[in-house]
This record gives sequence, C-alpha cells and structure tokens, in this order.
Amino acid sequence: MPAAHKRQGPLIKFCSIEHRDQYGRYKLSSHTLEQDEDAALFEAAKAAGQYLDSLQVYDLRYLDKGKLLMFASIIISKFAEHKKDYFTNTKNTEDPFNDEIPF
Repeated sequence: MPAAHKRQGPLIKFCSIEHRDQYGRYKLSSHTLEQDEDAALFEAAKAAGQYLDSLQVYDLRYLDKGKLLMFASIIISKFAEHKKDYFTNTKNTEDPFNDEIPF
C-alpha cells in the first residue's frame, strides 16, 4: 500500500486547475535575493523614499496616479541602473567559446 501524501502548509482551494497551476508558477515565497540584488533594491528604495520626502507624503494611498507612477518608475530605473551589468550582459564580455584553435 502506498504511503499517504503528507500535505505541507495550509490547504488552499482553487476554482480551477489552471488557477492552481498559476499559483504554483508564480508563488514567490521561496524566492531569495542575491546579495547584489538586495543592495540594488535597497538603493532603489532609498531613491524612491527621497522622492516621497520631497513630496512630504509618507503614505502611498495619498499619491495620485502620476506621482505613483513616478514612484514606481524610480524604483524600477534605479534597480536597473544598479543591475545594468545583468540587464546589458556587459559583466562578462569575454566569450569563453571564442578562443583560438591551437592547431
């Protein structure tokens, strides 16, 4: 007789198999940031916080659409700026498969 399947975590019910599969694909609870990603995200959040300080607004609920979009774009652009090596693939410009043939 096969062993009973032990469920991990709380029981979550879905209205369809498609939604269950989407939940499994997009669940980020096991995602951890690399050290450089953590630093880049911190710098991006700091820049966005300075933007909120300049507006003297400390609760995102009070931002209108334009200001909220500016806040989000600051976070995205500063994160991308700090991670530009990853996004532009300039970190490792040397192609390891482009070596001279020795004969």
